[in-house]
Amino acid sequence: MCGIPQAWKTIKEGNADGTSTWMLTLWMLGELFGIAYAIIALGSPFWLLFNYITSTVTLLPIIYFKLKDISGRQKKLRETKSKYVQKM
Repeated sequence: MCGIPQAWKTIKEGNADGTSTWMLTLWMLGELFGIAYAIIALGSPFWLLFNYITSTVTLLPIIYFKLKDISGRQKKLRETKSKYVQKM
């Protein structure tokens, strides 16, 4: 649930410039391992699963916009390289 403000900001601005790829990767892994731990070791307590699943769901739009940002930057880089090569 702690990711709701960041998800809201990301959706509102339409980009995930304020987040790093490594932070998002580690955050997602932490949530997934937390869900697995809650199911395996603790017998699936509702309140804990609700927290981890809500955090995972709020992380999805942030990851979507981050991947969109990365692909947009790569496209611009390819266009710049092709323009440079054409000038040579």
